[in-house]
Amino acid sequence: MQDSPARMFAVVFGVLLILAGVLGFAAESSFSGDDRATMLGLIDVNGLSSLLYLVAGALGILAWRAGDASARQFAAAAGLAFAILAIGGFVAGDGETLLSALPVSTGATVWHLIVAVAGIGAYVMGDARMKAGRPTPAA
Repeated sequence: MQDSPARMFAVVFGVLLILAGVLGFAAESSFSGDDRATMLGLIDVNGLSSLLYLVAGALGILAWRAGDASARQFAAAAGLAFAILAIGGFVAGDGETLLSALPVSTGATVWHLIVAVAGIGAYVMGDARMKAGRPTPAA
C-alpha cells in the first residue's frame, strides 16, 4: 500500500526537521537573537530556530502516524508557516534576524522555501486525489 503525498511529506520532512533541530543545537544552543552559528556551512541557527525545527519535526512524525487527514493538516500548516518564514527571510536579508530572535541566512531562507513548497504541494496533491475519487490509503 502506498502512502499519500501528505503522509510522505510528514514523515520525510518530520525526520529532516528533527535532524536540523539536533544539528542546530549542536552548533548553537543560545536562545539570544544575537547569537548564531552556521549549521553544515549553510544555515544560520540559534537555540530558538533549532527548537522550532524540533517541534515541527515531531509534529510531522505524529501527523504521519495519525493518518492521512492529520498529515494533510500538517502539510498545509507547515507549508504556510515555512512560507511565511521564507518570505520574511527574503525581505530581511542575509545576516539579519526575524522578530529579533530568528537568524536569517540565505541557506535558511532556501530551506524554509523548500519545506513550504513541498508542504503546500503535498496538501494540494492530496486534495486532487480526493477530488479524483481515489481514496487515500488508511494508516
